[in-house]
Amino acid sequence: AGLSGEYSFIGENHVKGVRLARKVYLSENPGAQIELIIEDDQFDSKRGVSAYKKLAEIDKVDALINMTSPTINAIYNSVAQTNIPVIQSGEQGQDPVDDNVFQMLPGNIELERELGGYVKNLNLSNVVLVYSNEPTWIRFAEAFKGGYGDEMKSFKLDSQEKDFRTIATKITQTNPSAIVFLGVAEQGAILIKELFKLVQEKPRFIFDASFQAGFSDYQRILGDLSVLDGSIVMTVKQTTNENFAKLYREEYGENPGMAADFMYDSFMLLMQTYDSDGERWIKNIRDADFEGVSGRVKFDEFGVRMPQAEIKIVGDGKL
Repeated sequence: AGLSGEYSFIGENHVKGVRLARKVYLSENPGAQIELIIEDDQFDSKRGVSAYKKLAEIDKVDALINMTSPTINAIYNSVAQTNIPVIQSGEQGQDPVDDNVFQMLPGNIELERELGGYVKNLNLSNVVLVYSNEPTWIRFAEAFKGGYGDEMKSFKLDSQEKDFRTIATKITQTNPSAIVFLGVAEQGAILIKELFKLVQEKPRFIFDASFQAGFSDYQRILGDLSVLDGSIVMTVKQTTNENFAKLYREEYGENPGMAADFMYDSFMLLMQTYDSDGERWIKNIRDADFEGVSGRVKFDEFGVRMPQAEIKIVGDGKL
């Protein structure tokens, strides 16, 4: 998990969800012996590779729960050659296939296509697409364009870039009525801050589900998010399991953070499908269909969890 660096607060939620699931499972199955080994990849692919090698070669783990896209992108070729089940939190940079990697967060690709179609039906003039120049976001952008259908101006943001004055100027010169942003929240917030310095009339902003994960970054950089009022956000529909929320508050003294419920279900998925034979364990996961604390857990033919989407509007600085 990314326990430091970008999105560390979500990494902490991941770990808390898994820890709680393990505690609940062991209370109901006191004879079970389950060791949980946690590594921090700092949302960095090189650290992710090092962490994976330790877990695979030294700890010899039987299964892996992974949070970050940079790490799964970096270790995929290695992990796909094993019979270790991998529960992946977010999207991979490569197109998913029928393998041993299962994405617990509902699939973004279909959501991106749906968002593209939704924006097309709004009949907005001069829509501009901005996205992070990284494999996962490139896939998202292509899916959005597929749903939108028409040609559109687009701009890429280099993954390490933090100074967006030049690109903000280029975007404003196109005089967009709406800007779709798919990418890392910190980059999006910095870019929007620069755009606000250059425009008389604010364009309408449109975000995918990554806005949910990056909400605190937008708030930290932009301050009062009422500046984004009227913005469209494609969100992943979430269900609140009250029993899970109660257990979480009792354990941690706070309400469940984003993705904690997904990670709780990730651990329970591994337990409910467990087989000492890795190939049979993977097949059991592929066939899984149950109601978890985060909603229905069922995978498509490529091991990606089936999504449910909701369109939301930012109002009074809230989603």
